[in-house]
Amino acid sequence: MGGEGGTPSFEAEAPSVHIHQALSSEAILRTVMKKPRELTLFADPELDRWKQIEFYEHEAGWRNRLILGDSLIVMTSLLEKDRLGGQVQVVYVDPPYGINYNSNFQAELTKPNPDERLDGTVTREPEQVQAYRDTWSLGVHSYLTYLRDRLLVASDLLSDAGSIFVQIGSDRVHLVRLLLDEIFGPENACPMITVQKTSGARSTLLAEVSDFILWYAKDKNKMKFNQLYDLKGLNTVTDPDYKHVLLPGGSTRDLLPHERVNVKLLPEGARVYKLDNATSQGYSRTKTVELEMDDKSFHPGNNRHWLLRVEGMERLREVGRLEVSGGGLWYRRFWDDSGAADLNNIWTDTTSSFAKRKYVVQTVPKIVDERNKQTEVSPLYSR
Repeated sequence: MGGEGGTPSFEAEAPSVHIHQALSSEAILRTVMKKPRELTLFADPELDRWKQIEFYEHEAGWRNRLILGDSLIVMTSLLEKDRLGGQVQVVYVDPPYGINYNSNFQAELTKPNPDERLDGTVTREPEQVQAYRDTWSLGVHSYLTYLRDRLLVASDLLSDAGSIFVQIGSDRVHLVRLLLDEIFGPENACPMITVQKTSGARSTLLAEVSDFILWYAKDKNKMKFNQLYDLKGLNTVTDPDYKHVLLPGGSTRDLLPHERVNVKLLPEGARVYKLDNATSQGYSRTKTVELEMDDKSFHPGNNRHWLLRVEGMERLREVGRLEVSGGGLWYRRFWDDSGAADLNNIWTDTTSSFAKRKYVVQTVPKIVDERNKQTEVSPLYSR
């Protein structure tokens, strides 16, 4: 892996990944609709035993793959055997946080506090033993090497329009960011996202209630991005230009500081708004005309025109969308006009209380789900 342009290189296994169990909805429906027949434990009804081990040739293709294994080996297999280099849109990495290198691990849902020194605790694949007993022998140096190798392979998998998201805690966020700068380049860094992980915590200092998601593009100039919106974000007025309140009776006043934090504290029926330009550049025969409002005449200017024709502007006046201020005529743009606010990089609806947890360390699904919406595709998720 790597080795070009001064990039560190290393070797990793690339074993073939074959079907253990079909997870597609079509396969499940076919199984339910067919007459019962004896099946081998992990067989797909549509593939015979030999076709299942024709790893990359069978007609079923690869869909909805959930792969158990070391993330470096799995991603290397996807790169070498599946030939997915430069074709992956999203990689989401949720690695160990690198805090306690004697870390235990939870292999079973019913055992949240396992003792990794006991042989009976290790119940799955051999890589689990390696991952939690041998990998961290050099502490943080082992940790950064472990993560760098996986980030290098992820970089090879990503398309030019792709993104990588790395979820990490406060203890190692500065080190992991340096790794990402080295591999993807600081110019491809995107806004770092702060996600709230708990609604309350005790500490001798300030309580830490958040994790972080480091977001890097393969090529920031080519990356795909869809703006996300937050309905609950309308409760807090984040734009300082929205500083006026229209009361139900038609009177106006300034927005108070505590109302800016929570608009639900406003009187019933009151709306927050800002004053926007009611004119546009350029002369128009039908729109560069005088308008009457509040017993005054207003003209947009010789080389400007109103947003609408006279009848349209009259309609705006009737519905309370126009206001006289500072000797001019302005358009009222309400905070709730859009129905949603742009989602920013601080997420407060991602605590564990919003989802039932099965593991001691568990990412809230909403975090990964938002990334799907933002980049239009399902991610390659790696732990």
